[in-house]
Amino acid sequence: MKQLKFEFADSEIEKYLDAIIEITSSNNNIYGWLKKKGKFFTQKIEPKSYGKMKACYYNSQLLALDNEDIEYYEGYAIDSKIGFPMEHGFAIKNRKVIDSTWKTGKEYFGVKIPKSYIKKHWLENKIAGALLFYYYRDLNKRGQYAYKNI
Repeated sequence: MKQLKFEFADSEIEKYLDAIIEITSSNNNIYGWLKKKGKFFTQKIEPKSYGKMKACYYNSQLLALDNEDIEYYEGYAIDSKIGFPMEHGFAIKNRKVIDSTWKTGKEYFGVKIPKSYIKKHWLENKIAGALLFYYYRDLNKRGQYAYKNI
């Protein structure tokens, strides 16, 4: 199996994704796609306010939708109080994380999910939530598999 290279060496998130890829014996799944397409972030911008705890997807999607210059990303992050990778949604402005849920987040890795996709999901489901698996599934339905440019 070809090993994917991560842009930030020795990251706990990289080790976590590598373990999942090894367990599934394939780079050609959502984890291989995430590792290939994702971006790593460590610099942060303090948010103007914090949203509800355990509502990272809603907090970050709303922030992105309300601000033209902010993008929404989803993937994994490490909060320094927890110490291991967790699925997480976060906002990005000028390659810096705006995490309006965790005050002590330190590493972030994810893929950009377009605002049009967020709006479509909100309208169809009447709820905010994790979108990464749905987004990956829908890209595959359109024939945009893991190793094609998105």
